[in-house]
Amino acid sequence: FWWRRVMASVALAKPDGSYLRTDAILDLGSPATVVPKGMWEILSIEWLSRDHLGLGGFGRGAGTPGRLGRVALHVLDDQQTSPRFEVPAFLLDDDSQPLILGVEGLLTRAALCCHAGRNEAYLEFD
Repeated sequence: FWWRRVMASVALAKPDGSYLRTDAILDLGSPATVVPKGMWEILSIEWLSRDHLGLGGFGRGAGTPGRLGRVALHVLDDQQTSPRFEVPAFLLDDDSQPLILGVEGLLTRAALCCHAGRNEAYLEFD
């Protein structure tokens, strides 16, 4: 059985026009991107709701608390930068989870191609 974590290098937009470059987990089971508090506090956020909600799947009970917003990002590799993506995001109230790229806004505009034998994966953009 082949089990690998697909990682992506990303650049997330900040209010001053610069970008935060970091790595993220690409999660095909997550509809929205998940951003830890220590990261989103320095990003440019379009708020969709400032109400606190619970995100299920990470913890017990009501889930991990956070708010809904939209963040802008580029996916990077050593040679190329993707177009800018505006993705819906669950903005955590803490740093309990890493940066997770969800499907909506990203994989609805790009195809994920995997080759298990070569231990590689890449995105093809429309």
